[in-house]
Amino acid sequence: MNKEDKNNDLSIRDENIDLQEIFSILNEGKRLIIFTTLFITLLVTSISFFFPNKYTSHAVLSSVDQSSSMAGLAGQFAALSSFAGINLSSGSLDRSEEGIEILKSFVFFKNLVVNNDLLLELFASSYWDKENNNLIFDKDIYDIKNKKWVYDEEFSIDGVPSLQEVYEWFKDVFSVRRSNDSGFIVLELEHVSPFVAAEVLNIIIEELNKLTREKDIKSAEQSIIFLEKEISKTSLLEVKTGLNQLKQEQIEKIMIANSSQEYIFKVLSPPYPTEEKSGPNRILIAFFTFLITSIFCIFYLLFENYFFKKDKDFL
Repeated sequence: MNKEDKNNDLSIRDENIDLQEIFSILNEGKRLIIFTTLFITLLVTSISFFFPNKYTSHAVLSSVDQSSSMAGLAGQFAALSSFAGINLSSGSLDRSEEGIEILKSFVFFKNLVVNNDLLLELFASSYWDKENNNLIFDKDIYDIKNKKWVYDEEFSIDGVPSLQEVYEWFKDVFSVRRSNDSGFIVLELEHVSPFVAAEVLNIIIEELNKLTREKDIKSAEQSIIFLEKEISKTSLLEVKTGLNQLKQEQIEKIMIANSSQEYIFKVLSPPYPTEEKSGPNRILIAFFTFLITSIFCIFYLLFENYFFKKDKDFL
């Protein structure tokens, strides 16, 4: 047997010895692994039962096709359009991306909470009394007996939490995304109460449509006032014709905005109170606790035997 074969044979033996030593260490410490893992898993799982259940409400929306809205108005305002010379045809306008960004903005959240008085239900809720369908509020945030905010954290004023802090929290429980399969917009809101989750999600949709509708109406009205002043100033027929066409477009915009409550988004699947909770998933909590604890125990035993033992032998 040459030198190289001897070295390979010794290497294989060393590997076998190392594996045998590892299995021996784990076998000796199996009780520690089993009892520690079971204890911590049972402890963490038991603690998870003190966490309130969470419920997620869903809504599916599609962007409103402005061209189809104008087509519906053409018959309704046919006489008026003929008399005033208004052209009710309009191109398709997809404003869904604009709507999604508005939903994600702090300004929209601030208006939503202030205008609908949602701060208490959203931020101070501790858990939901299912039998009586009542919200139980966190006593460290809101004193229900004295009806007073008692939140004592940075940026809170007289016990009232900062809207920017609540907004950061809200971004963790509210999501808006475009479905990869259908292209529709999906809204999701998580809350301790399924009824509050559905109610707030409905309010969000209504507020978005209302906000964009009123904004477009105001903008169109201001444009009309400006265009009328410009029309009265000029005597050139071509200029007047062009300005009148621009004025007609603004009139069409106002007519569209006033024709339907679903201005920017149309509800395909409205939110509703779900019966099944969305969290916490106690089975997953138990599984990952068991897995992580087992791995930690194994590494602890190997580390203790290989490194501490070597240090003791060295001394």
